[in-house]
Amino acid sequence: MNLDETYDNFARGLKASPLTGRMNEDTIRYRGAILAGVEGQIARFEEDVIGRFEDDINVIPLNIQAIQNNIVITSPYRLRCSILRSRCRLIILDESVRMLAALNNTPKSTDHTMIMIAGLQKLTIAEAESHVASLQSKIAQCDAKNAKRLEVEFRLVQASFYLILRALDVLSDLDVETSLSRAWQLCRYYPETAGKLTSSWTVMKTAISSGQHTANLLQSREIWWSWPKHAIGYLEHCQSGHPYSRKTMDGCPECGRAVEEEATTKPKRKAVDPQNYLKENDFVAAMRRQTLDDSK
Repeated sequence: MNLDETYDNFARGLKASPLTGRMNEDTIRYRGAILAGVEGQIARFEEDVIGRFEDDINVIPLNIQAIQNNIVITSPYRLRCSILRSRCRLIILDESVRMLAALNNTPKSTDHTMIMIAGLQKLTIAEAESHVASLQSKIAQCDAKNAKRLEVEFRLVQASFYLILRALDVLSDLDVETSLSRAWQLCRYYPETAGKLTSSWTVMKTAISSGQHTANLLQSREIWWSWPKHAIGYLEHCQSGHPYSRKTMDGCPECGRAVEEEATTKPKRKAVDPQNYLKENDFVAAMRRQTLDDSK
């Protein structure tokens, strides 16, 4: 079901007649139930597959090498399922905001319609506030597991729930500017992992600054699709304990190598070439200038 393609038909299907209150309610419930079903499937997959995998990963033979090297395995896949569930819930709440707009534009709204508007708005606000708060613990887990890319994803999704609240004229306790600043630092210093989300960060920063109520975050699929191509014998662990496939991944997709701040802010100076200074006095003066520049 494409929500954008079906939205106009949904809005036209809402009726203002007192006799159509139940039909309007069923239309709204059906539209929300589809996405809730997808979220439920992810939750079951997380519990039945990912949860059991992470619980057993420390005892399977494939991890003997990691244990010998004193690497504590920190599988991030529960968190990855959690980010998928959060994005599903975000889509549901974003659609709730659009449905509220359609209901508010219904001519001659009945008492039943006004009750639906109040109820849907109350549920949407409560869900958004709950996710803004609960995602803070997920961000802390990412920090503890050194999962740089996942931390940025969670911060961007959290900021999206902040936008939902703003669309409903509700103030949030989230310091969104500080959170986005932290996300930007991770994107900048870990370009091979968190840095791949720079485009989504830019979209979110623009939305926050310009007063927009929504921001279309880019999808992150390559990690999921790389694992089915994994070959036996190519399992590796980074120093943070994240498992990855040497066969299909250039390196750990979660943390990555940090780029030094000095390298990102200042160009490298070229060494003085003595051949460019045939006179001894000119050469000494050039060396002194470089010494003074380096001391600044």
